[in-house]
Amino acid sequence: MAAADVALAIAESIIQGNITQTTVTDEVVVLRREHEYLPLGVGPVVSVTSVEIGTDDALSAAGETGYTVERFGVRRRYPYAWPAGTKVTVTYVTGWASDARPSDITEALTLLETWLGTQPEIAVQSIKVGDETTTLAAGQNASPPAAAHQLLAKWVRPHA
Repeated sequence: MAAADVALAIAESIIQGNITQTTVTDEVVVLRREHEYLPLGVGPVVSVTSVEIGTDDALSAAGETGYTVERFGVRRRYPYAWPAGTKVTVTYVTGWASDARPSDITEALTLLETWLGTQPEIAVQSIKVGDETTTLAAGQNASPPAAAHQLLAKWVRPHA
């Protein structure tokens, strides 16, 4: 596995989400009471393609849809809320094309790749998604640089 791929995998495990651009469809059931905010399963959310409330209320992805895209979900605009007991299907894009990533993501990836390259004794065997530690060939653990964590901090899913 190339250092760039390992750096990307480490960064995605730190943020517990996607950096590589991916289209995702989630079905979320709003329970018990109406909510303004609907958290989505994967983040960070970059854009929303479609939203369907129940089976017959589809909202387009154009700007005047009654919802706003947030980093980890969608929020209905006042005075609306996501209705209780209803399935909401959202198709959305997470992550970015490699040439459109935020500068802090790009900087963190460069830092991680450099860190991997300066430690030739490290042979990464596996990376646990959601865990900030890489598993090394020698059975030792190494933590990625603290600076990479700081650069990625605002992209970490708050409730993962």
